[in-house]
Amino acid sequence: MYYLVIGLTAGLLAFLGIAIKKFKWYWLISGYNTSSPQKQQEMIKKGLGEFMGNSLFFLAGIFAAGAVLQYFGLEMAAATSWILVLVASAVIVVRALRYNAGDNNKTKTIVALAISLLVLVIASVVIFTGARAPEITVGENSLKISGMYGTELSRDEIKDVQLLNQIPPVKLKTNGFNFGETLKGNLKLEELGTGKLFTGSSKGPFIYIKTKESYIIINFKDPEQTRRLYDRLNSAML
Repeated sequence: MYYLVIGLTAGLLAFLGIAIKKFKWYWLISGYNTSSPQKQQEMIKKGLGEFMGNSLFFLAGIFAAGAVLQYFGLEMAAATSWILVLVASAVIVVRALRYNAGDNNKTKTIVALAISLLVLVIASVVIFTGARAPEITVGENSLKISGMYGTELSRDEIKDVQLLNQIPPVKLKTNGFNFGETLKGNLKLEELGTGKLFTGSSKGPFIYIKTKESYIIINFKDPEQTRRLYDRLNSAML
């Protein structure tokens, strides 16, 4: 599903780039329609249409490259591509203002840059924190999962630990993080109901931990890392 969404997004950006640059659909550019005919001509002469078209092609390329690299196993490629898109978007917004001749350009540039930087910082923190694999500590009498949506279980709360080749599809995300193949937080799965997921891959194996009230599912991008954790849990908890 992630790759489908990214593919559609990249395709849409490329289509808009072609529409603006080749077919001169300048009405797609924010602020163009509200400008006077004279100012519209000035913006086009300065190259606004070509700049926006090329910028959309560039953003589409970043999305596509991130998805391809992630698919072939480069960890954090998708997250990095989103950060690059945000950075590029901030630069594009600021540079696009140069094509709009007006007295308030300096103020508009400062405001646009400040908003873009704020969005960039917040998005970067959320994406990198969420995409990072959780730190899992297996103690003599407890299991601790650190990081976003982390939790801690005592040995008495754990009823069973199984290694599954696959898990049911997600039915509902009640309170969680979803980025690429990474799932974290409280999600509702078909057949299993609501539980906590900490998965870094959509492919098995998965560690299924049955608790008194719910369940926890864990896996990593590296299947061997998942199996090693399963062995440790079996030795310590059961």
